[in-house]
Amino acid sequence: MRGLACAAALAVGTTALAHSGVDDPVVMKRMVGMTDIAAHTKLLGRMAKGQDPFDAAAANTALDGIATEAARIPAQFGDRVLHPRSEALPVIWERFETFTARAEDLRDVATNAQGTVTEAPDLDGVMRRIGKSCSACHEAFRK
Repeated sequence: MRGLACAAALAVGTTALAHSGVDDPVVMKRMVGMTDIAAHTKLLGRMAKGQDPFDAAAANTALDGIATEAARIPAQFGDRVLHPRSEALPVIWERFETFTARAEDLRDVATNAQGTVTEAPDLDGVMRRIGKSCSACHEAFRK
C-alpha cells in the first residue's frame, strides 16, 4: 500500500505541474482523470518489472482506480471543450461512439482483471491488455 500512496502523491505533484495554465474546470477534470489512470498504470508497470515490490492489494486497488476513471471518460467528454494545453483532439466528438467504446474497453479490461492478480507474473497479461487498450485510444484521439 505504501507504493500506492507514493504513486498518488507523485501523481498530485505531477498533475499540478503538467496542468498549470488550464483554467477550464471541464478540461482540468479530464486531465486529472487521465493522470490518475497513468499513475495507476505506472504503479502496475513498476511492479510487473520488479522495480517496486509486488503487492496484490495495491495492484487490485490500482485496477479499480483505472476502471473507475475509465468509466468517467464518456461523461467527461460530453461537452466539446478544448484547451491548448490539453492533448485531446477534436476528432473525439466526430467519432464519439468509437471514443466511448475505447473508454469502455479500458474499463472492462481493468474490471475483469480485478481479483485475478495474486502474484507478480499475473501482471504481464494485464499490462499487455491495458497497454493495448490505452494505445488504441491514444493513437486516434490524442495529440
